[in-house]
Amino acid sequence: MEGAQPVALLGYGVWKGRYNGDPHVLGRTIRVNSRPVIIVGVMAQGMQFPNNDDLWIPFVVLPPGSFTGRGGRQFS
Repeated sequence: MEGAQPVALLGYGVWKGRYNGDPHVLGRTIRVNSRPVIIVGVMAQGMQFPNNDDLWIPFVVLPPGSFTGRGGRQFS
């Protein structure tokens, strides 16, 4: 949803490896591509959708007219 706080889901391996399986990681702010996002969940062990990804963030569809020029992209 436009204007919502940016969020992320961690892959199980990242959660275990980088955060030592800390259950208190939920609600923590991390930086993804230099932007702050809040960790809202951890994927189940073995979850590999659509690939063997380590991090999931929602994409935002921008309203028509909010991007311009040939280099404009619909997703942010």
